[in-house]
Amino acid sequence: MIQSDDTSVLAKFKEFPTYHRVLRIKEIFSDAPKQTVDEIKKYADAVDIRRPSIWSSSGFFLANFTKVVDQMHAGNISVHVSILYNEYTTLAFDFFADPLIQLATIVEGLKVDAVVTDFPATANAYLSKSNRNLLPVCVVTLIMVYEILRNLN
Repeated sequence: MIQSDDTSVLAKFKEFPTYHRVLRIKEIFSDAPKQTVDEIKKYADAVDIRRPSIWSSSGFFLANFTKVVDQMHAGNISVHVSILYNEYTTLAFDFFADPLIQLATIVEGLKVDAVVTDFPATANAYLSKSNRNLLPVCVVTLIMVYEILRNLN
């Protein structure tokens, strides 16, 4: 895998098909029009985006989920989300101060392809079979609520 925020660097690696090219997007955005996705596809197989690009929040509560992941997937571009933290101050109240619920929401609810975290123990706990059985219930409920809200707008 080669990751860069410079499309000219990624273009150089296009001649090496074994490399998975990832475009790092530092800016926060809430929409990825088809024209933009098509342009990204010329240089990258995936994007690495920041958490605020997949949801918006207001007063430490999630306001809605963006369509960025769906739009990228529609263009056959994988989505990586970074960086996930465990600190209470970085978690929306909707996640009940539990980083496992945040991680499950991102992976199972929003269907991102990869995450980057500074806390490998959290990722390991998420991947353990005991937690995998409990988390989807919270995630499905959370996703359903926000899908209803999205459709009302």
